[in-house]
Amino acid sequence: MKTMTCQELGGACDKKFTAETFEEIAELSKAHGMEMFQKKMKHT
Repeated sequence: MKTMTCQELGGACDKKFTAETFEEIAELSKAHGMEMFQKKMKHT
């Protein structure tokens, strides 16, 4: 089991991603990043 934060992956927040492999963490991070980007776009 691996845990990394959004910040460790180059993001802006400290949300933690936990998964069995780095690839799974990358997928979680990608989905989170897209979600944050869409929220940011709606606020501008």
